[in-house]
Amino acid sequence: MHPTTRSLRQRISQSWPATVLLDALYRRDDVWIATTPAERDAVFRLRHAVYAEEQGDTGGHIDHGRFIAPGDHDPECILIGCGPRHAPEATVRVHTWEPGCVPPDYARNHALRRFEGIDRLRVSHVGYLMLKPSLRSSLRGLGFVLGAMELAGRTARPDILFAHAAPGLLARYERFGFRTYGAPVFSSTRGPEVPLCITADRAWLRASASLWAPVILQLVDEGVIAESPTRLRSPFETANRPSDPERLREAWQRPHALSALSLDASRAVLRHARRFEVRPGVCLHIEGFVEKDLILVVDGTVRRERGQRVVDHKGPGSLLGVEAWMEPGSRHRHTVRTVTGATILTLSGRRLRKLCARHPILSAELGALLDHRRPATPTAPSSLPPEVSLV
Repeated sequence: MHPTTRSLRQRISQSWPATVLLDALYRRDDVWIATTPAERDAVFRLRHAVYAEEQGDTGGHIDHGRFIAPGDHDPECILIGCGPRHAPEATVRVHTWEPGCVPPDYARNHALRRFEGIDRLRVSHVGYLMLKPSLRSSLRGLGFVLGAMELAGRTARPDILFAHAAPGLLARYERFGFRTYGAPVFSSTRGPEVPLCITADRAWLRASASLWAPVILQLVDEGVIAESPTRLRSPFETANRPSDPERLREAWQRPHALSALSLDASRAVLRHARRFEVRPGVCLHIEGFVEKDLILVVDGTVRRERGQRVVDHKGPGSLLGVEAWMEPGSRHRHTVRTVTGATILTLSGRRLRKLCARHPILSAELGALLDHRRPATPTAPSSLPPEVSLV
């Protein structure tokens, strides 16, 4: 992270009152809960535009240009929108369960048993967070995310908040204060998901430079939510961090499709990579879904499928999702599923393109390795060890 950026976030989380931060970024009237059928339909239409049309997600019930996800009509679920109520610009869903009422499938996927006394806590999940392209990476978009957190906190009053994210989006969630806690990666209709959690741990929030810290701390000070007990710290303290530099370097030293990168280029890539241990049967890519992440198989075996047909198997060193870097917005041509337990490194295609823009040498080296359409060079795919492949 750039030191100036972290310094700013540190000052925000430690000293800015939440009201000052929120008032500077959005008007509270702009963030609302969808309560009428018309407002909920407007949210579903935005979802359809982002998930179904832009990203190729078919995991919801699609009906007349609306994307309705399982659980949307549950009484414990609220839909939050931003902007005009007839045409929201952003939306998020918050699902809340009373103590001991979390569905078994959810509890298993998110490894809730890692948290002592979880059955005595009010659990919320934030999901289906999406913004129109014009709001992404904007202050108005940031204002919505902060405002939605405040509204969700005042409405749901959770004791602990969970989410899950694609590996390539992990850094974005971490900026808001979410942390991994050792729960295994699982499959959803969108591909691999990493379980995340945020708690009202005052000491950690102040030290973390979380952008949500001012909002959460103000809700604690007002008595809207309770400060988290110290027993909830254990899963975070004992879990391996996906961004742990030593574990990343150890994985990178094995033969793989990017082994020919120079030391400087490798360092640039590793600063933004994440390492995960994945169980058998987890979908890493889903056919027809938009390309986002590059996945480097460190060990284990994966299977590529097209429709109902098995195409081939790939082993350690293989690189999946090259199109995520070469062709932004392209679609997966195969479903990729782990056959055995596997160790993978992931890197967001969007992040990699930004790195290439800042580091011309990295761009040239990756181009020579990944672009099959270019003439062969000393570092072209044909010079790679026979046991690794680019797909």
